[in-house]
Amino acid sequence: MFKLAKIGMMCLCVLALAGAAFALPITPTGITTDYSNPGWDYVQTYDFGGQWAGTDFFGDGSVSWTHTHPFSVPPDVVTSAQLRIDAMYVDTDGNSVEIEGFTTRTLAQDNVSWSWSTWSWQHSNDGTIIDLGPGYVDQSVWADGALGVTINVDEDWCWDDLRIDGSTLAMNTSTDARPTPEPLTLSLFGLGLAGLGVVRRFKK
Repeated sequence: MFKLAKIGMMCLCVLALAGAAFALPITPTGITTDYSNPGWDYVQTYDFGGQWAGTDFFGDGSVSWTHTHPFSVPPDVVTSAQLRIDAMYVDTDGNSVEIEGFTTRTLAQDNVSWSWSTWSWQHSNDGTIIDLGPGYVDQSVWADGALGVTINVDEDWCWDDLRIDGSTLAMNTSTDARPTPEPLTLSLFGLGLAGLGVVRRFKK
């Protein structure tokens, strides 16, 4: 009996270590991109549809996702940026957020209140806003057009996972934050102009 209990404990430890060692990628169910948001040059919003984070028996583990921006932004042209993470059932202040490997802050805890009408605890969360502008994080995070986000989940109780609802990246740049035309597009445009010139010449 003692052997079985020992084996069971070892399995739980292995599961806990496995959940903590690898970040489980989560995929958005919807993506919106906005170039006309007031106050921001570029906004990308991920809707995760309420995916649960906490990959082992103890409610611990890591989840990750990647925001993208479809243009080249050298680090020195990002004038301001922020990331908003919407999560629920955040019970502790131990859920750290990493941006491209740099630990920034922890997720904001839920606001919890008792409702006499439903005889239950009511949860709300205003979201976690992380400033990614110069002076707040290493600006090398913008170098490759992708922004990796990882949440290291650390809740109180067994199976006490938190829920990821959404993530929004907003950026301002010192240049026009519009996708630059691809080389192939430019080539086709040039060929089109050349063709028009030939046609006009033959008409003369």
